[in-house]
Amino acid sequence: MPTNPKTYPAILITTADHDDRVVPAHSFKYVSQLQYQLGETMNRLGRPLIIRIDVRAGHGNSLLLINIVLNLICFRCG
Repeated sequence: MPTNPKTYPAILITTADHDDRVVPAHSFKYVSQLQYQLGETMNRLGRPLIIRIDVRAGHGNSLLLINIVLNLICFRCG
């Protein structure tokens, strides 16, 4: 973690519930740690910390065009 959390941009983390290469729990732990250390600062600065979980998806499903568009919408509307 940086010594100055004001340098962090808004963050979108994506994962899939059936990913066989990267366990989704890693993403949950990562965003939890970010919220713990940066949460108040990020809220004050208006920079969201967002996690998006694809349901019934695997490792490569996030490359579909519809998922790319959904990620952009999710991130912009955060």
